[in-house]
Amino acid sequence: MKRFNNKKLVRDKIIEFLESRGIKTNHRYLDNEEYIACLKAKLIEEANEVSEKTEREEIIKELGDVYEVLEALAENSRTSLY
Repeated sequence: MKRFNNKKLVRDKIIEFLESRGIKTNHRYLDNEEYIACLKAKLIEEANEVSEKTEREEIIKELGDVYEVLEALAENSRTSLY
């Protein structure tokens, strides 16, 4: 049996995806305060990754990750990035 120790935010439906393939998960849903704190930490992590990259394609990929976190923060605040 595959085991993962991944104390991170996961994308929508990843738990269902893993469990449908026989991978057991031990997860919990965060309350809103915890969720916002994790998103803010993730934003810093992703921004640092952007600053470390030198190749255009890598930078673009990392900027996409930053944008995704910003979208989640905006959605949680009932606002839009536009």
